[in-house]
Amino acid sequence: MNRYRAIQKAAMEYYYKERNKNIHTPEEIRGAFVTGAIWADVNSGLDLNSMAFGEAIQLMKYGDRIRRSGWKDQGKYIWLKAAEIIPCDLCQDPRLKSIADENGGNIETLGTIYMKTEDNKILAGWTPSQADILSNDWTIVR
Repeated sequence: MNRYRAIQKAAMEYYYKERNKNIHTPEEIRGAFVTGAIWADVNSGLDLNSMAFGEAIQLMKYGDRIRRSGWKDQGKYIWLKAAEIIPCDLCQDPRLKSIADENGGNIETLGTIYMKTEDNKILAGWTPSQADILSNDWTIVR
């Protein structure tokens, strides 16, 4: 069983064990999965410090932040920002307000990968290089 499947199995087991404790909202379900994945990392000897990109992406979908150990700056990491609906009154950009008005008062955003850069800026729409995709040095940011 590969690491991702073992982590997913541990996360599912934890979720099923905890769901009788009134875990119903998406945030509570996601929290139970993340807790199960962390439990798997700490208690079952799974190595989450040398993952393939695909495994790291799956953990990002559960809410984890990830980075490559090969990146020079260890403060740099990426995470998945889920799709959401933003009300017009939260839009400050006139173009976004116009789009929201055309959309009935809301903007529906698509999910994207964000990066915290080495100079503490946020990059929206991070795209991996071929080296990033082929590397096996992805880790979870704790």
